[in-house]
Amino acid sequence: MKFFLIIYFLITINLSSNALADIKLDQDFPIEMQGIWSSDCSATNNINSLIIYDYGSLYLDYGDYNYVSLSVSKTTNFNSWTVYEWSSNGMDKEKYFLKLQNNKLIEKYPPNNWNEIDYEFLNDSTSQNITLYEKCNSIPTVLSLFYGPIINFSDSNVPKLCNSYISQDKNMRNKCKISLMNYFDVSKDLELSAAEITRAIKLLVLYLYMNNADQINPETVPISKLLSFTIVPSLSQLFLLNYDFDNSQTLSTEEIRLAYFDLDEGKKVLNQNYQNLDIKEIIDSITDLLNY
Repeated sequence: MKFFLIIYFLITINLSSNALADIKLDQDFPIEMQGIWSSDCSATNNINSLIIYDYGSLYLDYGDYNYVSLSVSKTTNFNSWTVYEWSSNGMDKEKYFLKLQNNKLIEKYPPNNWNEIDYEFLNDSTSQNITLYEKCNSIPTVLSLFYGPIINFSDSNVPKLCNSYISQDKNMRNKCKISLMNYFDVSKDLELSAAEITRAIKLLVLYLYMNNADQINPETVPISKLLSFTIVPSLSQLFLLNYDFDNSQTLSTEEIRLAYFDLDEGKKVLNQNYQNLDIKEIIDSITDLLNY
């Protein structure tokens, strides 16, 4: 089971902590902010959206620059702003500030080299560090087509239940394991078949590609998805060949646990440099780790 936490940690690596004594992040996102927000709900290009859940937010950018990131964070209220933390690499966390005004969602972020003491930028109406979103009834079609699997994962209960996995709360760890198995175990037999392993790896590879490539465009993504469909199944078979000890053609939770620890608790996958690799190169990189 723990092996598939690699997928979760890579996607939801932005778990927040309390960086400042005067701002304690301990609340879910306000219900009135939850939902689908976009720079233009009807746009078909050059669109950025923020899908807000109770547990965090999914940022999607599509157009000349394409980017996706799922951030798990608590919030708090500060001077009429809702504060949360976001990180692009799981290390350098930045505070973002949200406010509802005139049916718009305003998002402000601090200036460069912010000292985390002076909050005057929140009152600066001339600041360029701001994004305005409008509320959408549904996810813009182009984003659904482009980021569908990642949106589907974000909509599940896995991020909410697993953001506490790295804590010492045994009860939450168990809930996380159950939610992960329920999400990937489509057949509901408490084991993962080759097809179910393939689905999980495709999600992992697609996210790694979209999160690390400098140039992603509408032409390359379908080709990349096609490559993942043709190559990933062989990687799934490699997992079965290495860890299906009872020849059941599925992986049990214990067999998945052994795979996870063989990868040094997932660190070998987490610490790989996937910058500007295409789908095949990412798959080859993971394959090399399994053959090591």
